[in-house]
Parts: sequence; C-alpha cells; structure tokens
Amino acid sequence: MEIAKAVEDELGNKQGKRTAEVAAEKSGFSNKETYRQAKNQCIHLRNPPYR
Repeated sequence: MEIAKAVEDELGNKQGKRTAEVAAEKSGFSNKETYRQAKNQCIHLRNPPYR
C-alpha cells in the first residue's frame, strides 16, 4: 500500500480515474478494484468506526 500511496501522491489528480489503475499496476495489485478494496481496508484499520 505504501507504493500505491506514493504513486497516487506523485500523480495527484493529473490522471483522473486512471490514477487508481496506475497505482494498482505499479504496486502489484491485479486491478484497480482490488487496489481500492485494500486501500479501504487500510483506511478502516487506521480509523475504526467504533472509536
């Protein structure tokens, strides 16, 4: 996820929807949906809703 985050930070919104595809590819995820699911899990683990 750190690689994907770095790619997203580097691209910003320059690529639009393609940013997720590039981040997924560069960080080894099979597709952007798998990457988004992993990203959401990381977000929820860092900020659990029950806190």
